[in-house]
Amino acid sequence: MKKFKLNGNEYEFEGLTFNSVCRLEELGVDITSANEKPMSFLRAILALAVGDANTAGDELQAHLMNGGSLDEIAKIISEEIADSDFFQAVQGKTSKLKTVK
Repeated sequence: MKKFKLNGNEYEFEGLTFNSVCRLEELGVDITSANEKPMSFLRAILALAVGDANTAGDELQAHLMNGGSLDEIAKIISEEIADSDFFQAVQGKTSKLKTVK
């Protein structure tokens, strides 16, 4: 779990687990297609830490309006994905399935 500050508020990612990936899907985001809707993906991942998608969107907007960048948020999310044993296992299995076809 990583703690981070955004707009003076401290948040904590629980990590990417099976349950958090399901919550992302409930928000309409498929973690394997992050490149197709990058803003929705960023907001959904942030929603896992801040509580809901609207708050996450408000925090992202305030961050950008106050001179912050998406690079800062993307770095935190990239680290979360890299540290997720569940996500890495799923990616490995998905890659194996694709090579079998």
